[in-house]
Amino acid sequence: MTIPRGSALTSLLALMCSAIPRFAESQSTHMTLAAERSPVRAVAVTRRWFDDPSTAGVIAGRILATGAPSTYQIISVPIPDRLPRHGEGRVEIVAREGFTILGTRRWSLPALEGKTKVIGIIGISASAHAGLITAAEVQFHVAGTPTVTVAVEIDISLVRELAIRMTSGPLHARAGGRVTFSYALVNTGNATESVETLVAAPTGWKTNQPSGAPAAVQPGQSVERQVVISIPRDVGMGSFFLHLDVIDRRVVRSSIPIAVEILDGLSRQAAAGPEITIAVARASDASGRGSTVTTTSVRGPLFDSVRIEARFAIGETEPGPYGQALSRLGSYRSTPSLVLSSPTGSVALGAAGNSFSDLTGLYAYGKGAALDAHRPGWSLVGLGAVSTPSPSLGKSQPMLGLRGDVDVGQMRIMSSLSHLRGGEQSGRELDAAGLGASVVAGFGTTIQGEVARRRFAGGNGTGWSTEISRNDAQIFPRICHDA
Repeated sequence: MTIPRGSALTSLLALMCSAIPRFAESQSTHMTLAAERSPVRAVAVTRRWFDDPSTAGVIAGRILATGAPSTYQIISVPIPDRLPRHGEGRVEIVAREGFTILGTRRWSLPALEGKTKVIGIIGISASAHAGLITAAEVQFHVAGTPTVTVAVEIDISLVRELAIRMTSGPLHARAGGRVTFSYALVNTGNATESVETLVAAPTGWKTNQPSGAPAAVQPGQSVERQVVISIPRDVGMGSFFLHLDVIDRRVVRSSIPIAVEILDGLSRQAAAGPEITIAVARASDASGRGSTVTTTSVRGPLFDSVRIEARFAIGETEPGPYGQALSRLGSYRSTPSLVLSSPTGSVALGAAGNSFSDLTGLYAYGKGAALDAHRPGWSLVGLGAVSTPSPSLGKSQPMLGLRGDVDVGQMRIMSSLSHLRGGEQSGRELDAAGLGASVVAGFGTTIQGEVARRRFAGGNGTGWSTEISRNDAQIFPRICHDA
């Protein structure tokens, strides 16, 4: 049974210990866990008695229970009858990292005279990750004998909270131009969220996410994405709406509208100038401890055909409830980013990403610079960055790539090179050189193919892919193969 912090006691876990003679014989005992509402199960363990000097310290048993972040669990541990009530020794409850023990946590042997059990209260932090975690240990110490330990394991329940953060207010653009906006997926839950994002635009509008649609967001972290919108030349003045959808297992989990205002000319757009927003946010507890983050964003036209979009944040964000509270306000630490865009391309500095092809690499994203240039008849995309370091992935590694497309009549020739590495310990690496082509086959049908020489972690070979589409809709499954 589980209750929020500060409420009545909500879970009772009972751990029963039994003794074993200290002679050569041993026997199997069972530990019983009682709870009113939480599903629990007992685990059979083998026990050794305290006064056997030849026995090393062992994990004598464990109990399993279920709890949620920001709640308490109450454990009741019966004291074995043969545990001495005199001399040097103690019974102690020791919390693991991320958990706290409230109230009494240590008893001397004489203090246990007349008592049959010890009770401890284990507090689960708000930032505890989902899954089975060892929360504490009950240790029985008797002088001259091995320590006997009982592990308390709690299955932390799943909390899913994924938010979309982006600058409020409409985007401004002109007919035939492009507009770029950024958004962040902020995970304030306690488990990794793997989702996809999709931008639904009016008919005739085209959208592109250079950093890719899929995203895996760790608990307490955020992932930034950019979207480039191409606006038809024949669109009229006024406001238009797009929708940014977050999709989880083919189901729309969240959707927010995005307004785009089409202006009547270059002079009106440039006269507005970029919008500068400075935000200061602080999260603290009753003791005054907390974190403060200052965020600055710049967004809007610099002059006639060039727009700027920049963001950086300073401050200390401690893991746990402070960081989660700040994330809910849209204030979070992330890689500084600067994007300059025009109708013929864009340059991104800081947080940057690009995709090249199915065979030479998709959704490469890190810290560095990205280029996207295009004119009638050709296009060029590039990336020079390093991967984002983390405790699990290790140090940063280089990420380099270049792709060029050239139109030759009704055919488009594509070539790309890539040298991509994940974190030092991620095991993800790819070196590839690819050549491909796409041709318009009539009736709105396009046939596309590519062949590439690839070297990756664990092997190398020649890969190929093919796809048939009609009016931007896939009508033949995309096939990729490594030989």
